[in-house]
Amino acid sequence: TSDSQQSTEISTDAQPSTEAPSEYQQITYVQSDPGYFDDALFIGDSRTVGIRDYGTLKNATYFCDVGLAASKLDRDSIASIVGGKTFGKIYIMLGINEVGNDFEFTVSKFRTVIDAVREFQPDATIYLLANLHVTSAAQQAGITNERIDYLNSRISEFADYEKIFYLDINPVFDDGNGNLRPDCTGDGIHVYASYYKTWCEWFGMYTVPNT
Repeated sequence: TSDSQQSTEISTDAQPSTEAPSEYQQITYVQSDPGYFDDALFIGDSRTVGIRDYGTLKNATYFCDVGLAASKLDRDSIASIVGGKTFGKIYIMLGINEVGNDFEFTVSKFRTVIDAVREFQPDATIYLLANLHVTSAAQQAGITNERIDYLNSRISEFADYEKIFYLDINPVFDDGNGNLRPDCTGDGIHVYASYYKTWCEWFGMYTVPNT
């Protein structure tokens, strides 16, 4: 999504709120500046491409591609992605491209990715990121917010809140019915370019101290 697609009708008042949702109150997160992400690696699909291209965390490392899925990664590919550099934290956002697939297969592939990341970067803090909802109009057979929520819930089960944390951006961009707000998106799937700055600010609110 490019800036040229940003609606001129979206005012400053329409910017999503990054106020902490209640489910995060039980975890001791700290506010961090962009320097926290200098040793971060982001692995993900087209939403992560947007964070790389339009976000503010320019010193982070990114391995992302349109259509990337957990099922396309294995131990060897993870070794090539994370090898040769030590990362303090690794963010993983995958699943929207396989939400229509068999859940058990997809979850098993997530486990492979997480296990490989832990093997090759044992000291890194891992952040598992919820898949962003789509708008109500963008839902289709196999790709619904109900399925996205279920896959997100399964991904969240990998979090131990010691070295692996689960973060959900959806409350920032949702309408009151659990759908991506139409005023945040041009295609119903990706947020407008300017909102990736909001997303990056949100990342900074939910960090754990470096260990």
